[in-house]
Amino acid sequence: MSTSTSNCLNNKKKGGAEKMRDKRKAQLKVIANDSKQRKLNFSVRPSASASSNDDVMLIEDNFKVSLLPLAIEKECSLVKDIYKSVLPVEIEKESVLVKNSESECITLNHTIVPGHGNIFHDISISKNDSPVQPELVKFPVTNGRRFNTKYYKDYEWLEYSVSKDSLFCFVCRHFGANIPSPGEMYGNYSFVNNGNNCKKWKEIKSPLDRHQRINRHVISVQRWVDYRSVQAKNNLSIANQLNSSRQHEINENRLHVHFLLKATLFLAKQGLPFRGHNETFTSTNKGNFIELLQMFGDEKLNQKLQSRYGHYTSPEYQNDLIAIIAKCTRQQILKKINKFDVFTIMVDETKDKSKKEQMSFVIRFLDDNFNIHEKSIGCYHMVKSDSESLFNQIINIISENNLNINKCVAQCYDGASVMSGAYTGVQERIRSKVSHAIYVHCYAHRLNLCLIQTLQNIPFVVNFFNTVQETYKFLMNGQTRYELFIKVQKDHNLPVLHLERLVDTRWAYWYSSLSKINSRYTEIIEVLSILGEEGDQTARATGILNEMSKFSFIIMAIAMESLLKVIHCASTELQNSSIILPAAIDLIKCTRQSLNEMRSDTFWVDTIKNAELIATKNGIPTNHRSSRSLCFNKRLKDYFTESSVGNTSNNTLNNSVNELKVLFYSAIDR
Repeated sequence: MSTSTSNCLNNKKKGGAEKMRDKRKAQLKVIANDSKQRKLNFSVRPSASASSNDDVMLIEDNFKVSLLPLAIEKECSLVKDIYKSVLPVEIEKESVLVKNSESECITLNHTIVPGHGNIFHDISISKNDSPVQPELVKFPVTNGRRFNTKYYKDYEWLEYSVSKDSLFCFVCRHFGANIPSPGEMYGNYSFVNNGNNCKKWKEIKSPLDRHQRINRHVISVQRWVDYRSVQAKNNLSIANQLNSSRQHEINENRLHVHFLLKATLFLAKQGLPFRGHNETFTSTNKGNFIELLQMFGDEKLNQKLQSRYGHYTSPEYQNDLIAIIAKCTRQQILKKINKFDVFTIMVDETKDKSKKEQMSFVIRFLDDNFNIHEKSIGCYHMVKSDSESLFNQIINIISENNLNINKCVAQCYDGASVMSGAYTGVQERIRSKVSHAIYVHCYAHRLNLCLIQTLQNIPFVVNFFNTVQETYKFLMNGQTRYELFIKVQKDHNLPVLHLERLVDTRWAYWYSSLSKINSRYTEIIEVLSILGEEGDQTARATGILNEMSKFSFIIMAIAMESLLKVIHCASTELQNSSIILPAAIDLIKCTRQSLNEMRSDTFWVDTIKNAELIATKNGIPTNHRSSRSLCFNKRLKDYFTESSVGNTSNNTLNNSVNELKVLFYSAIDR
């Protein structure tokens, strides 16, 4: 009976508490019988008195601590783990951090590790750590109950402080929104500031579930999940997503502005206008700038242009883009100036198409290889064109471009009194500021003035060029006459040439105009003959034909072409940006020598021979006799006569060869 009763008692199923006690007894027996000592790596945080460095010092192998179980009581309910710290003497008083199984550090207080000096939190320090969840053999007893490690699995955010025997919320501590729950005060949040020191571990699940449902904890968990996702590079946080979206928008805007700058640069280099008369969406022609963008832009660019904002194509933005390119161009120009920083300024004024006075500013300088450069800095609108306003504008331009006015060695202008005045002119004002900035009157401009003064004072030459200008207007301005002139050239298998008009300030046109008339003289005579018989302006065609059919016109055309050719070479070279003063002086000497050679019988005889060949080819008589010399009426001998009515022989082209020679020599002598 007793035996069966004992067997029944032995076969009776054990309860959960008894199973746990048996499990702990087995663990303690293994520890007691283990011949190898268990060693735990420790990290020591120096105290403030020992060192000012807050970094955690890792203890080397010789600082490893062996924790030896000194006594194990037989009754599981009364087991106490007593550890003896075997530390070097010099660090015995330092606080010790024990690394748990998840490589997280926990601090053992003086009740566990004797001899420590400072008390530190033994839970996570930053959000980069993981929740500190130590698994001790025995947790401290409170009211006969202990903390159970199974809660680690149910609540992964849970942290346990060995030193305080309290529970903390990892997410609320590091990711917590500053949102108090009902009944909480700022700085005294549950599971955050002081932890939750449960007096009844049996009822711990209720406060954990309640904490898990509060708004602050829900927000903190979501932040923790996002943070871990970012750390794992699986996703981007909202801030990073916003930043990435903003960066993408910035890159698209930069590409858009880059294309706008390219279009601006293209139009500026080609000298084309930007704007149209109507740039609205319904316009068929919005101007070169917008039409160029729409024609060659991609889909993204077209979407930008169609949007209400952010297309950057208004007139104000166009002016800004032009100003940006101009500024970058000036910077590139100024970088080429050599280390001596010396330069020369050249200034001129003119009116643009809108009748605004524009001052062009050009600098002449040397680069590091001593090459000469002449670069335009820009055109500036002048409200007033007096010497003081021009002087102030020049000084401002030099200052804006970081040029030193004292490094200006010369100044070049035209001969206008406002620029070249010896007392209040611009050149004198600058010389009063920079005494070594010598003034040079533009040699090409001076040559132009000499030619104007020479030719305008010879009536015969003036009439000759008037005939040339009238020929250009008659043939080039009428569509029927122009097409006939082109057809005649093609019928003679000649390259098509277009006549050029004469411009007072462009002597290159005078030379090229005479050269084209001489090379197409036969074709011009043929066209004028046809138009003199048929057309809407037969009388005008006949008058020009009569003037050009004179032998004197042919002689003067050949002689003036030779004269202007020499002048054209000198004028072109004087405008060369790389010419220097000695070369200019030699050029003027050579030009003068060439003009002196024209004032010889040899040159004149050759001119007459060439004129006779052209006249013979076109059926023009060359045997011009000298006109009868005119004399005053004998009845007027007793009177002082200034002029006689109708005496215009010097103003016509019916002059003899000798008279033409005298007129040509007089033009050279002037």
